[in-house]
Amino acid sequence: MASCYPTSTPMEGLSHLSNLHNKGDTVNFPYRSLIGSLMYATICTRPDISFATNKLSQFLENPNITQWKAAK
Repeated sequence: MASCYPTSTPMEGLSHLSNLHNKGDTVNFPYRSLIGSLMYATICTRPDISFATNKLSQFLENPNITQWKAAK
């Protein structure tokens, strides 16, 4: 996350997120934990990221690398 830059909006666009992905494109990262941390931050201190967190939480069952990058 050291090379990340701030943006004016928490999430640029949702057109790149979908449930369709290749079988080998699954995430071996702690996606569910990341979304849980975002939900905690949304409730406690960051209501501005609630829309993005809601959209990303729709992919908890079977996330792919695109959703992982969007969450980060």
